[in-house]
This record gives sequence, structure tokens and C-alpha cells, in this order.
Amino acid sequence: MPEFLDFGKNTVFILACYSASLLVISGLVIAIIRRRVEAARKLLQLEKTQESPKS
Repeated sequence: MPEFLDFGKNTVFILACYSASLLVISGLVIAIIRRRVEAARKLLQLEKTQESPKS
């Protein structure tokens, strides 16, 4: 194992925690992106259904 990944007797626990944190943060980022896309889609739909005033 590379020296920078050597945490002594706690290596497995620490790497598991890092992995879990990365998984959770990645999931949150994906959820945020999906919500943003869905909100943009709904906004576009609302804008299309609104009557635009003719000048």
C-alpha cells in the first residue's frame, strides 16, 4: 500500500469512511443536478403555457 494511504491499524476504517463520504456527497450532487434540470423543464413548460402579450 502506498505510504500516503497508510493510516496504521485504522486504515480499513478510515478508507471506508472516506468512501462512504464520497458516495454520499456524489449522490447529493447528482440529486441537486437532477432537481435543477427538472425545475428548468417545469419553468419552460410554464412559460410555453402562458399567453404572451402581443404588442
